[in-house]
Amino acid sequence: MKTNKLYSAADRAINQALRLKPGEKYLLVTDKQKMDIAEALACYAKQAGAETTTYLMTETLRPITEPTRQFKDLIHNASATTYLLEGRFPEKPFRGFMVSEGGKHGRICMMPGLTRDMMERLVNVDFSEMDKFTKKVMRAMNDAEDVVVENPAGTQIAFSVKGRAWHNDNGNISRKGMHGNLPAGECYTAPVEETFTGTIAISLIDDKLGPGVMTFKHGKLVDF
Repeated sequence: MKTNKLYSAADRAINQALRLKPGEKYLLVTDKQKMDIAEALACYAKQAGAETTTYLMTETLRPITEPTRQFKDLIHNASATTYLLEGRFPEKPFRGFMVSEGGKHGRICMMPGLTRDMMERLVNVDFSEMDKFTKKVMRAMNDAEDVVVENPAGTQIAFSVKGRAWHNDNGNISRKGMHGNLPAGECYTAPVEETFTGTIAISLIDDKLGPGVMTFKHGKLVDF
């Protein structure tokens, strides 16, 4: 077995995030660009004793907007599914199907647009330590009435999160019905709407729109 950062990250994804078990059915959806990542994940899925099926999406079939009947059968029978395809906007309905059906019949790990560098840096982590740190951030931010976010691009936004629930995206995708992204490590909430005031500067909205600036006053968008 190879021993490098990619395979170490695959080990953590399979055994700390998905926690595959012997006899489970693992569906791995990939394209040629992500084949090295897929091979590393399949290696540890096999070692975990899971029955692994790799679904290769060729470029000639893309964009794929809806699943084939054969793919529906695969995901309906999968205990766990991992999505590795390069993220493309026209394929959003296909991703939506995977999230919905994967969660009904098993659990799903979404990794759209993942690169080998991202895998080696951001998935090759100790998930238990990441969970501890994320919970520490949540405790520090819980019920904060005055949150200010600034950056050199021009963002200066202030708001309250008092009374709002926090959620921990700790990479645990171990049980049926779970859906998560890798890399993981976010904690998130929503601001109290009427307190949301200031300017947000976004360096890249998407590859077509480029950068953008939005100004809010008491929770309402007043300029963009």
